[in-house]
Amino acid sequence: MQPPRGKENRWVAAQARAARTVGRGAGARWNGWTGWAVWVIPAVFLIPLLGATAGVPQADTAWERAMTAGSTAYREGRLAEAEDYLEEALREVEQFEPGDPRLGHSLTRLGTVYTAQGKYAAAEPVYQRALALAEQIFGPDHPTVAERLHNLGGLYYAQGWHAAARPLLERVVALDERALGPNHPAVATSVHNLAEVYRAQEQYAAAESLHARALAIRVQTLGHEHPQVATSVHNLAEVYRAQGQQPAAESLHQWALTIREHALGSDHPHVAMSLTSLARLYVAQGEYATAEPLYTRALAIFEQALGPENPAVAQSLNNLAALYRLTDRVTRADELDERAARIRARQ
Repeated sequence: MQPPRGKENRWVAAQARAARTVGRGAGARWNGWTGWAVWVIPAVFLIPLLGATAGVPQADTAWERAMTAGSTAYREGRLAEAEDYLEEALREVEQFEPGDPRLGHSLTRLGTVYTAQGKYAAAEPVYQRALALAEQIFGPDHPTVAERLHNLGGLYYAQGWHAAARPLLERVVALDERALGPNHPAVATSVHNLAEVYRAQEQYAAAESLHARALAIRVQTLGHEHPQVATSVHNLAEVYRAQGQQPAAESLHQWALTIREHALGSDHPHVAMSLTSLARLYVAQGEYATAEPLYTRALAIFEQALGPENPAVAQSLNNLAALYRLTDRVTRADELDERAARIRARQ
């Protein structure tokens, strides 16, 4: 699957990240959500997967059992239970010898679960401590340091603390380039996430350049049809949309949609994200009849894939309600907004 005619030189060869992650070393790199006032996909930080820990002694200990149970609960969406297990694991590992790398891994995984529950105040000191331990044990240039800088930067991004996130993610890019070379997929992820920080700060020229670089690396290393390519294309489109460059944004969102339908299937939530972004563009241009079926299809996908009570369904209902108001269907709009409010009230 190739980019739209005439676009590849501009978007990809402009110089020569992943809804899962690029794993390295002791952890896995966030590739972010594909995006985050209408439900857009902003930053692509994916919470790290919790699994076996590379390079860490494994034994049938209370620590290992608690870590395994916590990881399983996390993967199955039982976050409160995962938190309990991982806090138990942390209590166990605190009794180990000073400098044991398992302490850092326990802190990182617990921070991940706190973050997934929106417990940012709890996650920050945990991530900070994990970072300090990595620097102390491995030195400032080790890949584990890059992973933990990335986690802390992602936490700051999630809270809108972009000025705090940026230097951390700039350091991650530098460390990754030094360790892996300039064209590694993990470098694309780091560059991509730094681009999202610049976009959030409305520094669009820098965001465009970084997203174009991440896209080029991904096309080169993963091929045109990979979902991570779609993520880069999607967020580059959002840079253009934010600057009012609607035709460029529309072309890129269509490209991302095509990749996602082909790679992920027509009913995947990321397809709904692309449909939503395209619909937003059409609404902004007054093309309501074109936007409506896209919003309707996105809503149906979210309901089927995520369940009728998911927050994404609530936002999708609000999007469609706003369109109904623009086309004088106020009663129907009120019904959708009321349903969205009920979903949020139950969260």
